[in-house]
Amino acid sequence: AGGIGRELIRMLEPVGTKVVAVNRSGRQVPGAEATHTTATLPEVIEDADFVVLAAALTDETRGLIGRDLLGRMKSDAWIVNVARGGLIDTDALIEALDEGLIGGAALDVTDPEPLPDEPQRRPFRTRRGSRGPGGPGHRLLTRPFPPRSRLTVSGMQEPRCP
Repeated sequence: AGGIGRELIRMLEPVGTKVVAVNRSGRQVPGAEATHTTATLPEVIEDADFVVLAAALTDETRGLIGRDLLGRMKSDAWIVNVARGGLIDTDALIEALDEGLIGGAALDVTDPEPLPDEPQRRPFRTRRGSRGPGGPGHRLLTRPFPPRSRLTVSGMQEPRCP
């Protein structure tokens, strides 16, 4: 995990959060119960209650979270993006929310930003902090996201060398 992921792990420690980190190398992240490589993300994401993205946007990570990974998430799991909007396939996220495949999304960023005023993207613009397109129990927050006490996947960035 990079700086954001490590700080999030530190902040969640007092509430007993189980954190599973994901990075390119699989090198252990301090404070995480386990660390996996990005290649294992499809399996790791299946057990996540909250998926927090704190990765850099690169050619490798653009669209990292798409239909396949959203479809593997638990139906009550949330995805939280505090990094770059391009990490998530926006159309796939809208579909996942519409179909009730995931519990919700908390987005600090979107792609594109600002979102265009198109019918399929209106839930992002009009349902901030209210019931989302997935119906009762499905919420979409665009800013700010609420603190949560459980997290099972955090960050994908390697620590930077000084």
